[in-house]
Amino acid sequence: MQDFFSGKEALANSLVSTMSEARLTRYLSASNGSKIDAMSLYHWNNELSRSMYFPMQIWEITLRNKMNTFLERKYGPEWPYDKIALRQLNRQDARKIQVTKERQQKFRGISRAQTGSIVADLSAGFWVSLLSESYNIPFRWEISIHRVFAHDVNLDRNTVHRLCLGLLHIRNRIAHHEPIFHLPLSERRNEAARLVKALCPSSYVYLDSKCDLEASLAKHP
Repeated sequence: MQDFFSGKEALANSLVSTMSEARLTRYLSASNGSKIDAMSLYHWNNELSRSMYFPMQIWEITLRNKMNTFLERKYGPEWPYDKIALRQLNRQDARKIQVTKERQQKFRGISRAQTGSIVADLSAGFWVSLLSESYNIPFRWEISIHRVFAHDVNLDRNTVHRLCLGLLHIRNRIAHHEPIFHLPLSERRNEAARLVKALCPSSYVYLDSKCDLEASLAKHP
């Protein structure tokens, strides 16, 4: 990759000052204190974040929609308002549902938010939480996990939750503009692909054909 910051010391110094050395500690440390090299690494991290955003997006959307389908079948199409469904949730997840309903109702100027708008507004963390061990009994994950991840019989609830937690970590670091260049991105991309394939083979074909992570990894400055 052609180094954009090569010979542009003043530019690199100015950007480091604006972004703050504290926020760029990992880049500066990996670059032995060179601000030019640190900004080159920062730019590469942006490339990696862009490439990883795509599989993270496909994973999150596919997961939430399949989980919503599961909950609709179990509790009905208005499950966010179902008393039995809400009693099954822990306090934190129930609170997320309530806050999301209130936010959607205020934003849309309506008295009752539709399930679709609630589902789209809930965080990835909410859906991953529903796969945790605490929901084994209410959701009967021992047998129900394959109703959601229907295309991989080798996946169990524990494996699904562990993989989803790893992807959630990457997803949140990208969303908060944190460094990811030091993380096992190829491994995480493959884990996302496995989960998406288990959720929806068509979504996997799309992800696999359009993800350009390896090309971005090859641009290491």
